[in-house]
Amino acid sequence: MAKYLMIESRDPQEAAAVGEFTDLARDLQAAGNDVTLYLVQNGVFGARKGFQGSRVAQLGKVSVLADDFSLRQRGITDGEIVSGVRASGIGALVDLLAEPGVRAMWH
Repeated sequence: MAKYLMIESRDPQEAAAVGEFTDLARDLQAAGNDVTLYLVQNGVFGARKGFQGSRVAQLGKVSVLADDFSLRQRGITDGEIVSGVRASGIGALVDLLAEPGVRAMWH
């Protein structure tokens, strides 16, 4: 089992490849890997309930974190976040990147 950290910084409505990246996270987890998707910058729009083009709600067991600073900048409150997504400080991202053996991908 491999450990993947996938970082999404793009808005799902502006870049069609965001959906493919999200699908990759789901597929890697389904194959038995430990996968964390970290949403940052405009990527946090994908964590918003009902946001068109977002597949975050369909990720199943993938751990999804959303950068709290990016959420605040975009006016997204805790009550507007998809169930299962956790707001997280950038320090958590640094900790995840420093874990031994983690495979990081930034999109």
